[in-house]
Amino acid sequence: MPGSGSPECPVRCWEDEIQRLGRVLLIVYFLETGLVLLVAPWSTFWERNWLVEISPLLDGVMRRAAVRGAVSGVGVVNLCAGVWELAVSLLALVRRVGVRQQDGMRGEDTSPWPEGR
Repeated sequence: MPGSGSPECPVRCWEDEIQRLGRVLLIVYFLETGLVLLVAPWSTFWERNWLVEISPLLDGVMRRAAVRGAVSGVGVVNLCAGVWELAVSLLALVRRVGVRQQDGMRGEDTSPWPEGR
């Protein structure tokens, strides 16, 4: 059974995959949210919102350039966070691959168990 601790796929393998998937989903979330928040305030969607249409007070506030700029600023922060997470993930991947290649070239055994087990 997968994930049951068998030698073919230990539990640690599944934990690593879940962490990797979580990191990818976080990056996608940051990038998508950032793009939407950056572009939406300057589109017609922002002006044709039903919430803005039913409240004249909210309509006046939401049409101000400062509010639109603030929402776009939050979008820029989200984009920066997404790019940062992507860069950190790629750097960790490159380091992991580089370490594995160096260990393979030296002929070292990277298994946690001694030869007799």
